[in-house]
Amino acid sequence: MAPSHPLARRPTLSYADTLEQLSVGVAPGGLMDQLLRRQAALLGRLPVHRIQVSSIDAACRIVAAGLGLAVLPREVAVPHAGAGRLALVPLAEPWAQRRFVIALRPLPLQSAGAKLLAAHLQAAAGEPV
Repeated sequence: MAPSHPLARRPTLSYADTLEQLSVGVAPGGLMDQLLRRQAALLGRLPVHRIQVSSIDAACRIVAAGLGLAVLPREVAVPHAGAGRLALVPLAEPWAQRRFVIALRPLPLQSAGAKLLAAHLQAAAGEPV
């Protein structure tokens, strides 16, 4: 959201809090859109967007202009938040914590690059390689 948004100073938000605000929808029909619609339905609500755009970049420009808030993955919002353009407030919802997994072929069938990537990720996670 824009730094001047009324919710920008909160340490966290519930998704229900965001449904009370003007919002910007990103990639209608995409995975995030489906996830957010499903979560809103569980709350007995529907997300109502002021505008829907097809890209993160467009959403961030509209949000920075103060035209609403957008629920986005942190990984894609952080680069756009520089120079105080956006205030990032995390959702305090268990479903909003993204979990990623790496799926690999069995060890004898892995390429050299896949083996190196897996070893690097394990080392970065503090797991034995």
